[in-house]
Amino acid sequence: MKLVKNMTVSTDLSGTFVEIPKVLSVDLPEVNPDVEERTYVSSTDAWPTKVVKKISYGDIRLRVDYDPVAHAALDRAAEDGLSAAKKIKIVSSEFGEAPNNYRAYEFAAIKAGNVPCKYGEPMEREYTFSINKPVTIGS
Repeated sequence: MKLVKNMTVSTDLSGTFVEIPKVLSVDLPEVNPDVEERTYVSSTDAWPTKVVKKISYGDIRLRVDYDPVAHAALDRAAEDGLSAAKKIKIVSSEFGEAPNNYRAYEFAAIKAGNVPCKYGEPMEREYTFSINKPVTIGS
């Protein structure tokens, strides 16, 4: 799912959520369950039972109009790595009404893409967040 309007994106890199400025688009992660079929000896079902072994969440991709000062914290986190998992929160009316109008995730790493520079055009950068799991944010 790609979000492009009426949203805010913030990260908690140091204990407080801070909004990321100049976000152009957000690609939300896809949920990918690893399912195994099991047939139990006591089962009378015609088909095997499906059991979820593991769920992976993919990545969030965030494209911004790049500003080296405004995006310095993201750049540092991408360069230096993270010592612990951090959080990202996306608020959008597409998710419902407040206070449940957000999706939040714990992420383990940030990758910062290249910044192509073309004369007369704004600089853009894509950040990729490697998602561990969805989380709930206390109010």
